[in-house]
Amino acid sequence: KDPVSDEEQFRERFPDKLLFEYTSSDGVVRELAAMGGRSRAVTFADRELYCDAVLKARLSEFDVAVDAMRRGMGEVVPVRSLVLFSSLQWEELICGSPEFDMDLWRTHTEVSGLSAATVSLFWKVIEGLSQKDKAGFVRFAWGRSRLPPAKDFTVKMRLTSGGRAALPVSHTCFFSVELPDYKSEDEMRHGILTAVHYGVGGILMG
Repeated sequence: KDPVSDEEQFRERFPDKLLFEYTSSDGVVRELAAMGGRSRAVTFADRELYCDAVLKARLSEFDVAVDAMRRGMGEVVPVRSLVLFSSLQWEELICGSPEFDMDLWRTHTEVSGLSAATVSLFWKVIEGLSQKDKAGFVRFAWGRSRLPPAKDFTVKMRLTSGGRAALPVSHTCFFSVELPDYKSEDEMRHGILTAVHYGVGGILMG
């Protein structure tokens, strides 16, 4: 549309009186009380003042929530130290790396009641999974999608025998998986991927 250049054109563009109020992200119309609110109509002369006021109000809508998040994060890491690392570095320090160190994972795994052949099939299938499916298996087994850094990896994954059950069963509180005695790589892959895609949410959790 053509730009508005005077009060008359402004009124033509906004035939319904434009007041000092705005619609917030929750759909509620709120007054810009400091500017006069609903008792003050926006004119061509103060249009920029109105726009600035709406922008400021919208940008500060989540100040309370953001402050709560900041205080919550401060319970995990000192807020003053946040400037020392990038967001990605903090993510890795707190959540672990999105990449899976298979050698580290193997050394932090205990096996009980499973044959060497079954365990070998398990690791062959796990190593062949995509990063997304590896994360899905860790979530199935432990309730989180990443493994911790080596220095914080204090809990070992336990693999125990699930006998001839059709599918694995996890105990996320203990990072423990009852693994069926699959006889082939295809069976192992099918069981693990079923657990990855359908087992999160309690369906296959003990």
